[in-house]
Amino acid sequence: MTVVKQDISCIVLAGGKNSRMGEKKIFLRLGESTILESQIGLLREVFEEIIIVTHSPDAFQKVDTKVIRDIISGRGPIGGLYSGLAVSSNIHNFLIACDMPFINVELIRYMINQIEEHDIVIPLSSQGVETLFAIYSLNCLESIVQQSELGNFKLRDILHIHNVRYVSQKEIHDFDPEEHSFFNINTPEDYEVAKKIWQKS
Repeated sequence: MTVVKQDISCIVLAGGKNSRMGEKKIFLRLGESTILESQIGLLREVFEEIIIVTHSPDAFQKVDTKVIRDIISGRGPIGGLYSGLAVSSNIHNFLIACDMPFINVELIRYMINQIEEHDIVIPLSSQGVETLFAIYSLNCLESIVQQSELGNFKLRDILHIHNVRYVSQKEIHDFDPEEHSFFNINTPEDYEVAKKIWQKS
């Protein structure tokens, strides 16, 4: 597909406590690579700048990409997004969680093509809005601060404030009919499912 040239960075959220998994999820293996290695490899097909946001940057010393400490720790994804946007070199930024190993690159490229004048481009999957697989512009910084000051740390609650392009299920399924892009690993059970998906792919 033809991709409209956009200046866009990628923010990878790696600040979770891994409490349900019991160990750092990104260093689990799928095949010969860790989840993080696989994810970064795919993301580099699209993005020149990749920013990993974490509360423990020392764990990523061997990762060949920009790693920053979460500016607003303990606030979940909305804090991580704020931290990434604050240091990004570009107006638009693709946000993804570090535990989502089955990235569909063509879906991301399609989403980039939909940016136009929108502040946010976000998939509307069979599970609802996919806030951790979406494009956010720097225009979101102010609303993130406003929401945080009100004690609201739900990322989806900034959507109504901005000009949003929702990517429909039909559009998603043109690239990713099984919606594997949005699969994330939170528990040992999820990891077992991920290994099965990996083997089939």
